[in-house]
Amino acid sequence: MDEFKKLFLLLKDYLEAQKDNMALAAAESMTVMLSAVAIGFIFILLASVLLLLLSFALAHVVAEYSNSAALGFASQAVLVAVIGLIVWIRRNAWITQPIARMMVHIFIERRNAEKEERK
Repeated sequence: MDEFKKLFLLLKDYLEAQKDNMALAAAESMTVMLSAVAIGFIFILLASVLLLLLSFALAHVVAEYSNSAALGFASQAVLVAVIGLIVWIRRNAWITQPIARMMVHIFIERRNAEKEERK
């Protein structure tokens, strides 16, 4: 009877250690995911500022050649709208699928690599 009690306590300790290991693995995966989101946000913010500045520069060039500031800025508004429409149409291939692949890589492939290391 005493051996069963020791075995039960060892099993309990093992399950608690596995639970802690899973929590640490989840925390690591969430850290990697959140850092990727933060880097993506910073990249999108910088790309937006770059697009805005290039758009102003091109609007001034068009305004200089057409002698109409309104035409220069309107042409850039149309250009940005067309770019936005293209991104909206291709959002699945350009945004959704890469994010899904990143999530699979973070959660599944890292876990498989950890399993291989244990063997």
